[in-house]
Amino acid sequence: MSRGPGTSAQSSIALWPPGRDCTVRLATGRTASRDAGDAAGFLAILAAGLTLVIVHRRSNLALCTAMIFGTTGLTSLVVSQVPAFGFGWMIGGFLAHHLTRSIPSTLTAAAALALGGLLQILGAGPWGWAAVLLALLAVPIPYEERLQ
Repeated sequence: MSRGPGTSAQSSIALWPPGRDCTVRLATGRTASRDAGDAAGFLAILAAGLTLVIVHRRSNLALCTAMIFGTTGLTSLVVSQVPAFGFGWMIGGFLAHHLTRSIPSTLTAAAALALGGLLQILGAGPWGWAAVLLALLAVPIPYEERLQ
């Protein structure tokens, strides 16, 4: 892919840790690269998400969070972060609401995605995402859902 005279970029998807590797060769001959991701951070996000699903089993919030965060994460493998967030909110949010019919749970999960994105911008990396997922454990399960 050409980025201007004498500049080129290559991108590939890495399976472990999941993410995109990127190498840019500048016209000056200098090469800049970015590795796919952080394996420990990825495992921390998975552990936090699994904890949320186990503790809040059969909860609309856990399902909505899994749909929205999962859609965002999978989409970010092939597009940059900004469009991935759009897909997470729109497609993941649509799927979450369609499966649960819970507007509060869908909006809470979307707000958690926004908070995770803010922490990402501030440099928290995958540890910020794990913290947001663990913070969702403090959200009580509505009484109506406990009866199911």
